[in-house]
Amino acid sequence: MKKQIKFKKNLIFKRMLFLMMLVIAFYIIFNFSAQDGQSSGLISRNLTEFIVEIISKLKTIDFELKLQYIEKLHPIIRKLAHFSIYTFVGFSIMGFMCTFDVRNIFKVIISFDVGVTYAISDEVHQYFIPGRGPSIIDVGIDSLGVLTGIFLLVILILFTENICNYLRDRNMKEKVLTIMKNKKRYILLFLCLILFCIILTNVLNGKIQNFDSNIYSLIRSIASKSMDTFFRIITRFGDEEVLILIAISCLIFIKNRKIGGSIVINLAGIGLINYLLKEMIQRPRPPIELKMVEESSFSFPSGHAMASVAFYGLFIYYIYKYVKNKTIKNIVCTILSVLIFLVGVSRIYLGVHYASDVLAGYLFSIVYLIIYIMFVLKLFKIKEN
Repeated sequence: MKKQIKFKKNLIFKRMLFLMMLVIAFYIIFNFSAQDGQSSGLISRNLTEFIVEIISKLKTIDFELKLQYIEKLHPIIRKLAHFSIYTFVGFSIMGFMCTFDVRNIFKVIISFDVGVTYAISDEVHQYFIPGRGPSIIDVGIDSLGVLTGIFLLVILILFTENICNYLRDRNMKEKVLTIMKNKKRYILLFLCLILFCIILTNVLNGKIQNFDSNIYSLIRSIASKSMDTFFRIITRFGDEEVLILIAISCLIFIKNRKIGGSIVINLAGIGLINYLLKEMIQRPRPPIELKMVEESSFSFPSGHAMASVAFYGLFIYYIYKYVKNKTIKNIVCTILSVLIFLVGVSRIYLGVHYASDVLAGYLFSIVYLIIYIMFVLKLFKIKEN
């Protein structure tokens, strides 16, 4: 009886805590949105200047370079502010929903819907503020922030549950193996994230041209008519039309609807993230004289590289887990791994991406895929072998 009362008190406390966090986040967003365009821009610019000032103390840069940094970083800082506050919103809503006895899928859907609805209402609010206006891109960035907050809470819950299981588990050998398995996963995630940030920093500073030029020259050294045709075909395996067709086919023909659904959601998720990253960074494509195919969107990171790692990488994961025949498993996984690599190479060969675009796309997509697989196993209750 005492345990039940204590459990209910803890539940009410958590519910009220997350609700307070959510109200505070909504209040902050509303106040910032109520400011006119000039005041809002001044706040973000002052923050950008403060960050650049810190950079200048760590590394000596002249006045002109400071101004260039400010101009480049200012729009990114504004977008990151959107992303960060809505990550907090997603985390708070999901925390609040976790205090109710509802299916996990409904917790995620409701949390995401509430967060996105508030993001849309916030943009409508800005329509009536002088010097401000609604932006679909901002809604997309806010939505990604909400989704990230939901992911973070799910990962935190999973991590906490694992720690509790380790403490209760008396089988030390099994415990150590599980820890090492999870440790490798997290090390890979953070390593890829750090490398992505290093590449992004060099792209923004304009210090990666030599790397891009050298890789482009190396890949173009094998140029011929037959190679042109080969890479034109290979690059199609990263086209959104082809990937959508494969995803829909999986949804129709795979008997396990949870796996089919996870493949479709995975493709939609990586597509949205790539679009938002491109709109935030806005790196121009390589010079038009290098292009062998037409592309109109921004360059960084490569959408084909990100999509191929996320999409075919999830296939590799499911094949590795569920196909029992080792020969078939190894052959198919090898073919898909080579295909992922060749799709990235094709984008450089065809002159529509820099090498840094492709490498960054690979790295970020690996981070996304690790988080997505952890999330899918929990949400869809797909049993891991």
